[in-house]
Amino acid sequence: MRGLLGWCLLVAVGIVLAVDDVDKDLSPVEWVGGLTVDSDGDKHYNGVATRAQIFGREAFVTIPKLKPDVKYTCCKLNMTKEIGKETEHILTPFPPGKLPDPETCEGLQSAVDLVIDHFNTIWVLDVGAIYPPKVPHPHHIEDPSRPAQPVICPPKIVAYDAESGKKLHEINLLKFVGPMSRLQFIISDYSSKGSPYVYVTDAGTKKLIVWDVDANEGTAVPLPENCGTEFTPRDVLYAVLVRKSKGNNKIYFTYRSGESMWSIETKYLQEERSMDKAEIVAEKPAKMIILGTDDWNCIYFRYENNPDIYKWDSDARFMKEEFTLVHKSKMIPTHVMPDYDNGCMRVLECPLVEYLQNKIETSKSYNSLTTMCLSEKDIHPPEEPIKK
Repeated sequence: MRGLLGWCLLVAVGIVLAVDDVDKDLSPVEWVGGLTVDSDGDKHYNGVATRAQIFGREAFVTIPKLKPDVKYTCCKLNMTKEIGKETEHILTPFPPGKLPDPETCEGLQSAVDLVIDHFNTIWVLDVGAIYPPKVPHPHHIEDPSRPAQPVICPPKIVAYDAESGKKLHEINLLKFVGPMSRLQFIISDYSSKGSPYVYVTDAGTKKLIVWDVDANEGTAVPLPENCGTEFTPRDVLYAVLVRKSKGNNKIYFTYRSGESMWSIETKYLQEERSMDKAEIVAEKPAKMIILGTDDWNCIYFRYENNPDIYKWDSDARFMKEEFTLVHKSKMIPTHVMPDYDNGCMRVLECPLVEYLQNKIETSKSYNSLTTMCLSEKDIHPPEEPIKK
């Protein structure tokens, strides 16, 4: 179980290694094309992964359907796997088994985010998919009064055991969404009594879905009215969980185009299902892209149009002087997460912009889980003004 010992190690030593030198492996974990091999040995290029979580020496990644040739939307890879003379990291479908079925909506249709909790449960956010009607057989006579309908696979949360891949929970989110909904991020949390909760951001409707796993019920909680802008329906709503030593966990949230960083203690979401006690932490110095946390109290982010990653300790004031440069990225970082076995933080990177602009073929797209670090020359970079 990933428990308090893990958190304490990272906090006590920062991101200094908490394992013996002979056991550490800080080399980048790189793969090309999202090459995935299923249980039958069939290979398929899935494209770039945008979110990741590390469990032991395995990484779990989500590959959202940014392009129609995505076949498996959630995969895992052995971070130490060696094939032949070269080290080659190849994805395998997760959970293991058959392809997602668009007719029955079984399986994951388009996974966009995932999180692993302290009990080794992987919570996956699947935004669903809409498939066109099946083309009728040329000799089949269609009833004109009942035309073929598209298949709508609703958004859902699916929880799996990280070791076995066994499905533990499936939560249908259809009743919480509407035409403007844009589900983006998922958070796993536990109450002071040990009850599990999951939260999902809906950027398009300015809501946070709060789901009580034990009670099997949930609510879509409206965000504070002034936390968004006129661009909210098309914006990105970032939300991350920060753990506090006294148990008063907080969710920090902000829209990319929003002016302020907000926070709320999760106990108010669990008990009151309300954002009335949400607070403005401070005004942001510029547009920020939140990348993740260290699973404790530090938040990692980058500025818009800048791949460099900064860290903010949430125990300090939210101001530029408290932001520490911790990584210089060569590609676009999309997620930051702890790697407990190697006692470090890792960054998931890819050429996302070029991929979306079709400047890179799917089979040649590239991902890297890179150890977060700075070279000596990067520790004190020249000051550059931050523009809004």
